[in-house]
Amino acid sequence: MVLPAEPATFNPALALYSTLRIVGPVFDPLVGFDKETLEPNDSGLLTSWERVSPTEWRFKVREGVKFHNGEEWNATAAAFTIEKYRDEPKSGFAPYYARVTDVKAEPDGSLLVTTNVPYIAMPKVLTTAMGLPPKYYAEVTGDNFGNKPIGTGPFEFDSLQAGQKFSVKAFKGYWRGAPKLEGITYSWAADASTRAALLQSGGADLVSDLPNELIEEVDSAPGTNVLSAPSLYKMALSMNSNDGTLKDPNLRKAVQAAIDYDAIVKTLFGDVGARKSPYFIGDLLPEKPEIGYQKYDQAKAKALVGASGGTPRLRYLYTTGFYPKDKQVGEAVSAMLEAVGFQVEQVPMENAALRKERNTGNYSMYMVQNFPVFAHPDSFIAFFTGKNAAVKYCTDPAGYDALTAEALSAKEQEASDQVYDRVEKKVLDSDACNAVLYDQVISYGMTDKVKGFKSALDAVPSMYEVTLDS
Repeated sequence: MVLPAEPATFNPALALYSTLRIVGPVFDPLVGFDKETLEPNDSGLLTSWERVSPTEWRFKVREGVKFHNGEEWNATAAAFTIEKYRDEPKSGFAPYYARVTDVKAEPDGSLLVTTNVPYIAMPKVLTTAMGLPPKYYAEVTGDNFGNKPIGTGPFEFDSLQAGQKFSVKAFKGYWRGAPKLEGITYSWAADASTRAALLQSGGADLVSDLPNELIEEVDSAPGTNVLSAPSLYKMALSMNSNDGTLKDPNLRKAVQAAIDYDAIVKTLFGDVGARKSPYFIGDLLPEKPEIGYQKYDQAKAKALVGASGGTPRLRYLYTTGFYPKDKQVGEAVSAMLEAVGFQVEQVPMENAALRKERNTGNYSMYMVQNFPVFAHPDSFIAFFTGKNAAVKYCTDPAGYDALTAEALSAKEQEASDQVYDRVEKKVLDSDACNAVLYDQVISYGMTDKVKGFKSALDAVPSMYEVTLDS
């Protein structure tokens, strides 16, 4: 399988969620979930749960499971895993686990998780954690664990050639039964045409992230086909509302109004590779919020810029060569902003460099792909707003924390959803610190020999049932 980019690490506790597209088959999540709805189920390493008090959850631990190195999976390993996801200095998941104050194995083999506030989302949070082997992990430490990861999943680590490929092989002792494939080799090609050529020449069985202009060619060619599927990956502009030009809320609203969202989806993605979405967390609510903001209105944007009394300057960071058409989207957004009176300094960057630069605060806005790593609004709120947010670009963190506490402590789900509706309008309307450009539609190209491959809403398809005809 060929993907666009090599991840920075193969340690799932330190990596981006998207890295699970590669290393995911080595692991099982603590709480399993339906790949079409993202709703938790009993397919993971924790099989059931109950809320025993407003701040305590008890989980039943799956029995009879072993790691690839023979270590036993048990409540002690589950507690260790949660602690690593919370405490590892480089953990990208730490904001989601910050509310966990205690986690311990109980005498009966169950797991007790305690949070500092009522936390209705706890089972969904644990869908993000992959079971880690305590003894081996402690021996090799976090960074080195990624060089030879060990999990409980259907495939075990085989080899890693940095910059070239990552290979796994079937784990015959898998608790659900051995997978149908003997192994998988993952490699990388940033250029989409190269990925398509590898597929058509027989150099790859499966490739991801085909751009819209190559879909028809690959789908109509003999021996290959395309599967396109929506995802919850959101390309968005995050605006620095704490300092600089966009500290002015009217200029943030001018940015929102300057962008022709339909044109981006139609012109750059041909209505195939992306779909318009006005939501920050609204996709995760049972009833979508009524949207009266973030609409293209060039005249309004010009008026707001003109009222600022000058030519506002923006330092705009965006990735290039990491997400589908990110360079073209970045350039198109810049042109739209300049058309309403902004002066834009474009700063195209490699993904890792952008994430480092944004932490300095030296930007007016940046474009990056966001994803709710678990199917609950708090997955976005915990990471992007509040005092413990990993990236602090919205104003009023105390206000977001207060709303989040109200939502998470609500006795009824409907009441909680109503609070999150207010959060959605605060982020996109009153505070206007985000502009959601589109949701990505992910297209996979594959040979006709590949059978059983299914898309997933989290863009991490399961490889367990996939087969390859000879």
